[in-house]
Amino acid sequence: MSAARPIFCSRLAVTPKERSFWCEKSAPPGRPLNEEFVWLRQRIIVATKTRMAKMKRRVSQAPNETFFNEPTQDDYKLLAQRWVAVRDLARGEYRVELDQSLATIDVLQRMLDEDLVSGEGVLAIGVVLGRIMATSIAGLDWWAVTDDFGRDLSLRFKATTLRVNPVSIVWKRFSRKDAINLRGLFDSTSAEISRLSSVAD
Repeated sequence: MSAARPIFCSRLAVTPKERSFWCEKSAPPGRPLNEEFVWLRQRIIVATKTRMAKMKRRVSQAPNETFFNEPTQDDYKLLAQRWVAVRDLARGEYRVELDQSLATIDVLQRMLDEDLVSGEGVLAIGVVLGRIMATSIAGLDWWAVTDDFGRDLSLRFKATTLRVNPVSIVWKRFSRKDAINLRGLFDSTSAEISRLSSVAD
């Protein structure tokens, strides 16, 4: 068997590291010269794709950039529509008037426990919970948040990046059939905001 012939490829290599690597490589013995360069080109393409894939992974692992904007009129309209839907349901089923006090959380919990809502109704429950949070917990207000996952309405704490999305939290637990404790969600959010406020002071 004849010895392998070295391929000198400094002009074809993609990086200095690849140049060193490929110039030390040899084509299989007996391969015609044109096939040798096809063989070499294929391996350079593979090496390039591998490097590009690594670069994409590094980019995807970079911190997400988040933008906060005032909600639009359509955003406020959606929040109001969902509040009205839950208010009307409470009137019809329990003959009670909802407000933005903590007592309303018990009514919302009863709706969930008695399976009175699903789909859009669950999202509306999250909106009402968020409205109670914004009223009862100082520093929280509705903001439109845009990040790598899209745009959504969340409660933002003052001018910080801290935010909580009660709509998403309630919906995810509902869709996973997990237990939903609205009072617990409110209390944990209030405690965390209080802790951050005391640290800031």
